[in-house]
Amino acid sequence: MKDINKIHTNQVYCPLAWYSLTWQKSWKIGICCMNNLGCSDLELWHISQKSFSELWNGEKMKKIRLNMLQGMKSAYCEPCYRKESFWLESLRTKAIGYYGDQTKNFIECTSDNGEYDGSIQKLDLRLSNLCNLACRMCTWDSSTSRIELDKSLWIQTMTDAYTNEPYDTENFWSDIEKLSQVHTFKFAGGEPLMNPNFYKLLEKLIILWKANTLRIEILTNLTVLPGINGYKNFLFGDYGNIFEILWEFQSCQFQISIDGYEKSYEYIRIWSNWDNVKKNILSVHEISKAQKKFSIGFMPTVQKDNIYDFPKLYLFAHSRDIWIDIKPLVRPEYLSIIHLSEWEKEKITQYYNACIKKYKNKAPKIEKDLNYILQYMNSHASKDEYIKQYYEKSKIMD
Repeated sequence: MKDINKIHTNQVYCPLAWYSLTWQKSWKIGICCMNNLGCSDLELWHISQKSFSELWNGEKMKKIRLNMLQGMKSAYCEPCYRKESFWLESLRTKAIGYYGDQTKNFIECTSDNGEYDGSIQKLDLRLSNLCNLACRMCTWDSSTSRIELDKSLWIQTMTDAYTNEPYDTENFWSDIEKLSQVHTFKFAGGEPLMNPNFYKLLEKLIILWKANTLRIEILTNLTVLPGINGYKNFLFGDYGNIFEILWEFQSCQFQISIDGYEKSYEYIRIWSNWDNVKKNILSVHEISKAQKKFSIGFMPTVQKDNIYDFPKLYLFAHSRDIWIDIKPLVRPEYLSIIHLSEWEKEKITQYYNACIKKYKNKAPKIEKDLNYILQYMNSHASKDEYIKQYYEKSKIMD
């Protein structure tokens, strides 16, 4: 029997290779949402060629599992290795925290060739790139609203691009029905809450499965809430609003993709409105307090354009007992707080230390969390090329 502690600390093991699959946009399948789509081999992971079950114990998955158990790196996992090189918590390290207690079972059920005699437990569906915002750190493949902007910024020859959705195909649903051990479905985009196919998916899950045994996670900008706060209700059947259909499931977690506070929020998230999203946040928050099956958390990326306002967003969440998962932005590099000038880093360090001193009694975790950001910011010297790019790209987006 392999030493579990050694596997957890071998810097490559990730339990997600035994736990989940992610349906990326353009019908590609990965281990997780961080899978390196720049890796050419991943282009063969295409749902039109193989089913979920075939991919689950296909040659590539078996090889990745063996690599992880032997302490060998895989090209698919490069984004997590990169984050960890900056002393950041990665999805890999988080997954060990979440699912590490299952490692013993994963190993015992894995044969010498990497085949795992166990089922997919979580399916992460990236619905499409349909989105109503053009966030500064985003790209066209995650938001249709970025297409024209990215033509100006990067790809002058790019044509209009919209990633198709295969969810109405017979093969998709016949494949889904075989995944009886899946207990969690995560939905992202684009923006899933403005996508009618998201609601079709929920309805089919209710019909095909015991919905009250399923956990739902939604990564959303929360700029729309169908049937709530005056937003149009385009749900099917007799559901009056989004919470009525989500009530059918065991639980639902709203993971709010939010960056900045008030003016910095609107600056980063082009075409957004702080007052509207705040109203929606408070609506979900009130429902989550009254009904325990609903929960809400913030998933901000800390970057140049929100570094000064981040403590305000942090305190907004803390005062309402909303959990917050802090992710310093790694790409695009010109927006990374690593590439701030040295005098600005010193100014931010002084400001954050003042915030810690002022609020640590009210928000005990603020010292650890703000120091985590400072540690990342000061982990490497800034590069002039990225400082220059920041002003050039910002001018175009402004």
